[in-house]
Amino acid sequence: MGEDALGAALGTLAVGEDGVARGEIPASWAQGRASFGGLVLAVALRAMRARVPADRETRSLLCAFVGPLSPGAVAVDVRELRAGRAATHVHAIVRQGDAVAASVSGVFGAARPSGVVKGAALASPPPAREGLIPLRYLEGVTPRFTRHFEYAFTPRSLPFQGGGEGGLEGWCRLPEARGVAADELVVALVDAWPTAVLPMLKTPAPASSLTWAIDFVPHAPASSPDAWWWYASTLDAARDGYAQADARLYTAEGELAALSRQSMVVFDG
Repeated sequence: MGEDALGAALGTLAVGEDGVARGEIPASWAQGRASFGGLVLAVALRAMRARVPADRETRSLLCAFVGPLSPGAVAVDVRELRAGRAATHVHAIVRQGDAVAASVSGVFGAARPSGVVKGAALASPPPAREGLIPLRYLEGVTPRFTRHFEYAFTPRSLPFQGGGEGGLEGWCRLPEARGVAADELVVALVDAWPTAVLPMLKTPAPASSLTWAIDFVPHAPASSPDAWWWYASTLDAARDGYAQADARLYTAEGELAALSRQSMVVFDG
């Protein structure tokens, strides 16, 4: 596993005697002047999971990106808010020096007996990867973190087409996924995609997340850590430099794995 792989980056996180988890964000995970938001959230998730019983799975995360987190040292302060009979609520503050980069709330819950069951699968099979458009990392053009992922876009999802209604869809995977927990992988894959507003722009412009809510849906484990996943997002609204979008992540077998909701800011003025 390379030193800058996702598992290696998360593996640097260690809890000190003061209870603070500290680690390093590699430069290869940069996204403009900040670091890839999926890694920032995965770092917070790993620090929170260290405070939660193993039988309580990650059910929901709510993140506010307060400020940019540059590659380098990172610290996570974790506080347990409440531990009930089945659910634990945890809060984490991600810092770099004295600056707060993110505030993350997490809910972790054990399985409960229930007769309520509803399937959450794709209504129809997605198009084959072989017929879609691969996105390759280009130095100085695509964000640095994208070198760690593989993508296959549908034609309507390509950024900077200057039309349409926004939204993206396609296949993605993390080829080097060793040392990455299942919930951490889901977080990374959901955030690996461009923001849903980019197909509407005519020229490149920065865009970043303000808040991000992600709910984890129980599903069968992926066939392998580096399996392909289907991603689909919808741009709900955009005005005054702000945008809101929903997204879903499915396993290669068509099972829903996560529901995502993001509010974003777009710097195209």
